[in-house]
Amino acid sequence: MALAAFLLPSVAHAQAAAESADEAPAQPPLGDALEEFSRRFSFDIVYPESLVHGLRAGPVTSAASPHRALDQLLRGTGLVARFTRPDAIILEPAGATSAPDMTLDALEVRPPTSAADASAYEWYGQRLLEASLDILRKSTGLAAKPYDLFVYVWVDGAGKVTDLRVYAGTGEEREAGVASDVLRALALPTPPPRDMPQPVGLRIASH
Repeated sequence: MALAAFLLPSVAHAQAAAESADEAPAQPPLGDALEEFSRRFSFDIVYPESLVHGLRAGPVTSAASPHRALDQLLRGTGLVARFTRPDAIILEPAGATSAPDMTLDALEVRPPTSAADASAYEWYGQRLLEASLDILRKSTGLAAKPYDLFVYVWVDGAGKVTDLRVYAGTGEEREAGVASDVLRALALPTPPPRDMPQPVGLRIASH
């Protein structure tokens, strides 16, 4: 079973929300545009690459504020941004979720975390990955089944999973459903670091 974990660190050079966004190149690949947006404004944007594959970003006007720039980038893509905190976003297909936790108009930019914070977040992400792998290995519904899953996990202050999203490739919808049901029962004995960015992204693959 091959596996990898990733956290979504803050970018080192945040821009003030009041600054205008530079005009983007004419309809670049959406993934590239989102990466540049995240780097420029210190936002965490999480999504499986399959979700943006083949999509082009919408044009962004030079007068756009960061939250308007994001709105314009996603225009016409069929995707929506769901905010989990003012600087953390998960992308989902339009209609796949209920009303967003935060609206674009409420967007704020926060400064990047310190290197010490990032190290603590990565340590906790590894613990979360190991616990997820352990519980999935014990699931009879996934025994001897190949899969490649992207899992985004939210935990509360006690280390218990409170919400998650599981994304899988075509033909792996059943495995994604089983993994979602299994991981919702996960609880770590250690609470997460204070103000840890969420969701935590995990990739778990079995071949």
